[in-house]
Amino acid sequence: MGCTLEAKVDIQMTANRHFIRLNVPLCVLVIAMAFVTGCTTAGREKQPENTLWPFDAQQVATLSHEAYKIAWDAHFWARRDLRFAAFRPTTLDWDAVGFLDQITRQVPWVAKDIEKHPASPRASSRRSSDFVRYDTMMLKKRYQPASFQRTTDVKIEKLLRILDEIGSYYDEEGGIKQSQ
Repeated sequence: MGCTLEAKVDIQMTANRHFIRLNVPLCVLVIAMAFVTGCTTAGREKQPENTLWPFDAQQVATLSHEAYKIAWDAHFWARRDLRFAAFRPTTLDWDAVGFLDQITRQVPWVAKDIEKHPASPRASSRRSSDFVRYDTMMLKKRYQPASFQRTTDVKIEKLLRILDEIGSYYDEEGGIKQSQ
């Protein structure tokens, strides 16, 4: 900051004496020193809005709204399919329904964040998108088309395509939008 090396060492020695007298663990001292010296995180160095590939906020918001409608419908019918199935559904089948429910709850937030912060839509909606991407990944790992009716499969497949398209807007290399 503005201190010389000798002043920093003197401050550290004084702090060590006070912390030792108070029986504070060394890890608390290390964390406090890191905070005082002003460590920066890697997340602050890169601004997601200063990238070269375009981010079509309106298109992502529209896709998010559409994904919500399809996710709600797919969740409803998937749950119904498993409830009245001629076989005993597995835990993976019910997990897939659970992740459809999570997607139904999370995907509208992508559009809400974009609409709430029009100056920085990518940065403001990144966290919501990451939640949706995680739930999408988990759904893909647990989804078994044979467990559901054909109409429900079509809805889930369409939902996965839309969620992949939304995720491509947040990829580092621009995803689908870069290659078109």
